[in-house]
Amino acid sequence: MPVKPLAAALALAATSLLTVAAPALALDATMTRIKATKSINLGYRASSAPFSAAAPNGVPQGYSIDLCKRAVQGVQAALKLPDLKVNWVAVTAENRFQLVKSGKVDIECGVTTNTLARQREFDFSLMTFADGANILAKSESGIDSLAKTAGKKIGIVSNTTTETAVKAALAKRNFSARVVTVKDHAEGLAALKSGTVDAYAADQVVLMGLAGGDSKAYRLGADLLSYEPYGLMMRGAQRDLKLAVDSALARLYRDPAIVALYNTHFGAFGEPSVLLQAMYSLNGLPE
Repeated sequence: MPVKPLAAALALAATSLLTVAAPALALDATMTRIKATKSINLGYRASSAPFSAAAPNGVPQGYSIDLCKRAVQGVQAALKLPDLKVNWVAVTAENRFQLVKSGKVDIECGVTTNTLARQREFDFSLMTFADGANILAKSESGIDSLAKTAGKKIGIVSNTTTETAVKAALAKRNFSARVVTVKDHAEGLAALKSGTVDAYAADQVVLMGLAGGDSKAYRLGADLLSYEPYGLMMRGAQRDLKLAVDSALARLYRDPAIVALYNTHFGAFGEPSVLLQAMYSLNGLPE
């Protein structure tokens, strides 16, 4: 075949290939089920205010809950679903991982810290908050640091990064405090009030929420004991769900509405920290 006709034939073949639509990639398993059932399962913690708590009417409320509602809008947009039923599933610190792994919960909307170890089994959204572990004690106790807990009892929810951080800090500094595990924050605060424990350890903002209107009766420790970057937790390898969730959060972080949402839940604690402002800016990814 002459050179010119051959070149023309190759050009025509290339053009034809470009005009053939590439086959659409199949949705991940979670998004496929959400699309088929027109429903999504959101996990919430009942006593982790101001992030996640059960309101008197039974409907979950809190900062993480509002972020999850935005995430649902992102899923709706990705799947082009005008209506999407939300099923709220109560989770605990202990069963949240199994419920997500089994698919009974699609997105966990609580105070779960994104760690490298957890990323081996789960996906996490863009960061939703940056906090650290601390201790809360009665003002009259004189306990204002981990050092003052020597010979005392510290309540901690089991199976949390706070438990790991506090035990590591005690061991490193050779403090003799005894760790007493509780099932949730409500039980921990009750133990502190009754004197069953001398201090209660959790993430600092959670402790602020627990103290609430009794802030004069309690005091926080002087130092943070860990770094806790929160994220909405999902089953691993669900790329479409993660992208839909991240897209919704990134849009929110680029909008002044994030400041209003922060003030709704944390306004009593003051302006967003420099760290949190940076987190919003760095995670406001462009489309």
